[in-house]
Amino acid sequence: LGGIMRGAPSMSSPRLASLTEKSGITLLERAGTMDGYDWFKIEFHGRIGYQWGGIMCSDQAISGVLQKCE
Repeated sequence: LGGIMRGAPSMSSPRLASLTEKSGITLLERAGTMDGYDWFKIEFHGRIGYQWGGIMCSDQAISGVLQKCE
């Protein structure tokens, strides 16, 4: 769904990149939880950062991610 790739699993962490809807990312590992959704360590265009699952969707249902993409 887009969002911000951050340097650490925290909303106050510096922004590393802006993700647009349908940005292809690779989930590497879970990195904590916030408001019922997981933080994920991700790879995006060769860069490593963190994305919050509360604003993510995926092609398949993944625990800790907001929704399955339509």
